[in-house]
Amino acid sequence: MTANQLLAQSEFLEPVPTTLARASREMLKFVQIIEELEVVVGQAVASMNSAEEVRIQELQKLDHVSQMIVGAAEFLQALTQDMPSDWRVDVRRAARSVRLAELACRLGDFTPEHAAESAQESGDCDLF
Repeated sequence: MTANQLLAQSEFLEPVPTTLARASREMLKFVQIIEELEVVVGQAVASMNSAEEVRIQELQKLDHVSQMIVGAAEFLQALTQDMPSDWRVDVRRAARSVRLAELACRLGDFTPEHAAESAQESGDCDLF
């Protein structure tokens, strides 16, 4: 590997604790979205003539998923506390594997234009 290649590669490396903390924050944003869905779905179930026990149990799955995401986010955050800051990772390369361009931008800490290029290269399209 040439010196220029090493320099270009190191330009996108960041400390692993920084990456894990960012991923943890993103996971907690997912929980906020799920909590909003719980309210809407809960209202829809309550407005039905017969809120069967099965439907209520299904609704509780949203809460369980939220709790699992919070647990995973807290785990990632806890890992950052004892992790050496000299451990580095190329988050941009990893973020290219994320199919949602906006999420890839936030996880990879780069601009939306770069994420759009990555999405076009992968052949994915946004339907929303």
